[in-house]
Amino acid sequence: MNRRFAMFGVFLGCLALSPLSHAVDDNTVDGLACQEFLGAEAGDFNRASVNGITNVAAGNRFVVCPIVRDNVLNTNGTRSVVMRVQSSGGATLTCTLESYGVFGTFGTALESNSGSTTSNTPAFFVLDVDVSSRGGFYALFCDLPPGGSVISYRVNEF
Repeated sequence: MNRRFAMFGVFLGCLALSPLSHAVDDNTVDGLACQEFLGAEAGDFNRASVNGITNVAAGNRFVVCPIVRDNVLNTNGTRSVVMRVQSSGGATLTCTLESYGVFGTFGTALESNSGSTTSNTPAFFVLDVDVSSRGGFYALFCDLPPGGSVISYRVNEF
């Protein structure tokens, strides 16, 4: 009988240490998924390389990058959104992550977090929001200077 209890204990220990009990949702997205904020500016972006989307206009342009929210029940936001971006000419490239309720209206975010870089080589920065709404959504957008790129981004949800 003690052997059965010992085997049951080993089973429970393995279950507690299994990857399923500590699963996170982690998605990496190519910057090519980002789209111009204004449709009329579609010609101002280069999507012909493996380095995501690049602003080829003479002025700053906004892109919106999709996030598929797999865990729509949590209310504690994201673990992190890691941006891999590259600026140009020392100009500032800024990205913003926002959290919205299920029927959220642009400009009325539950929480917002921004990061930026002036690096002329690929750089990383981390965005995070600590508040979300059941059934809500996240918005991710970047202000790209001329020559600025969103190479990729990684969304880590709870």
